[in-house]
Amino acid sequence: MVMAERLLSYNLYSVGKVAEICGYENTSYFVSVFRRYFGVPPHQYSSRFFLEKDMM
Repeated sequence: MVMAERLLSYNLYSVGKVAEICGYENTSYFVSVFRRYFGVPPHQYSSRFFLEKDMM
């Protein structure tokens, strides 16, 4: 999950691509695992970083 978190924070890859890079064959399963781990779905997590960069 650390790699997924880092990749999503860069906003360079789609959630599907991050799932693939992290070794998940099923994006839905990746989203489910990510949500359990961080408490929010990946797209919401990456949007937070995008908004923070915009405000700087």
